[in-house]
Amino acid sequence: MLIVKTIKGKILINLMCFLSVLLLVGCSGNELPQERFSHSDDKGNGYDTFAGYDVRELGEQVEGYWSYYNENESQKLEKKSIIDNSNVQWIGTGEYVVGNEVQEGLYICKGKDSTSNAHISIRTQGDEKGEYKDFWLDSMSYFLLKKGDVISVERETVIAPLDLMDFSAESKDGVYYEGSYIVGEEIPKGEYFMLSMEISVGTAIAKNEKDQTLGLISRFGYVSIENDLAVNLQNCILIPLNKKPAIRPIKYQNESEVKGDMVFAAGMYKVGVDLPLGTYKIKNEIFKDISDLTYEGNHENVDYYPGYHNWCGLIAGSKAQADRLGWSELEMDSYQKSKTRYLKVTDSKGEISYKEFEGLPTVTFSEKDTGNNVDIMRCVLIPEFN
Repeated sequence: MLIVKTIKGKILINLMCFLSVLLLVGCSGNELPQERFSHSDDKGNGYDTFAGYDVRELGEQVEGYWSYYNENESQKLEKKSIIDNSNVQWIGTGEYVVGNEVQEGLYICKGKDSTSNAHISIRTQGDEKGEYKDFWLDSMSYFLLKKGDVISVERETVIAPLDLMDFSAESKDGVYYEGSYIVGEEIPKGEYFMLSMEISVGTAIAKNEKDQTLGLISRFGYVSIENDLAVNLQNCILIPLNKKPAIRPIKYQNESEVKGDMVFAAGMYKVGVDLPLGTYKIKNEIFKDISDLTYEGNHENVDYYPGYHNWCGLIAGSKAQADRLGWSELEMDSYQKSKTRYLKVTDSKGEISYKEFEGLPTVTFSEKDTGNNVDIMRCVLIPEFN
C-alpha cells in the first residue's frame, strides 16, 4: 500500500506540473512564472522602494522642456498676483449651505498665503450617510457647488464664486500653463499633450471640478478633456497636439551590452507618433529618483523586490486602447540576471498569462496599434533596429 500511494503521489505531482506548464506558459525547474511577480502586501514597508525618475533626461526627451518650465514659473506668479489683488469678497472659515448662505456654481479657492494648499469639505445633497468628502486643492483650483450641498471651509482657506472673480484664465502662445480653466470657454475640449512641471519626482495630475482625476502622469503623457466643466492642472501644462514638442529617444547610460544605444525612457508615448512602429526589447530601469540637474553619475540600475512601488513594465492608455493593443499591462519580472525572463500579461478583462523569453522580453507595435498611448514605467524600450 505504501508503494502504491507513493506512485500515485508522484503521478499526481507530475500531472499538476504538466498542467501548470500548459496554463502558465512554461515551468523553469521548480519555479513557476508567477513566483517572479510576488508583490509584497505591505507595499514597500521593510523593502527598498525605487522609482526611475532622472530629471536630467527630461531636457533630452522633450524638445524645449526647460523653456516650458521657465515660462510656467512666470505664469504662476502672474496668475497668483492677479487673484491676490482681486476685489472679490472672499468667504472664509465656516460651514455654509449652498443655495441659502452661498450661491451655487463654480468656485475658486486658495490658501490664505497664496502658496499653501486649500482644504474644503463637501457633503453633497442626497448623501444617505451624510459624510463629508475632503478636498485638498492647489491654490487657484476650480470646484463645483450644487444647491443643497453643505461646504465646510477649513482654516487658512478662502473661496469665492468664480463669476464674481475679475479673472479669466488664458493660454499663452497656445499653451495652457499651470492653473485652472473653464472647459469650452477658457480651454477647448479635446486631447492634449500633458507635460510635468514637477522636477523632484516628475509626477503631475489633472483633475476636474469634482476633484476626479482626468490624467496622472510621470514626466509626460496624454489626457482628454470632454464632458467636464473645469480642469485643474497641478504641476503640469497642457499643449494642443498641433503644437506638441518632439519626443525623442535618449542614449542609454548604464554599463551593459546596450550602453550608448538610443532607448525610449519612462513616459507616456503615442504609438506611431512618438514611438516608431517595430519591435523593442524591454529592460528594467529602476533606481532612486534623481532630481539634481548637476549630478554627473549614472543612475545605476539596481536589484529590487517586485511590489507596489517597484512595478516595471508597460501600461495601455485606456481600456479601449487595451482592447486594440491586446493587453492592458505588460509587467517585467525582477530577475534581471536570469537568462530566462518573463512578462506577466494582463488583458483588458483582467485575465493573466505569462510569456517566456530567452533574454530580454520584447514587444511589437504594428500598424494596427497606431494612435494608442503606452506608458513606459521604470523600464526602457530598446529598438531592435538600433
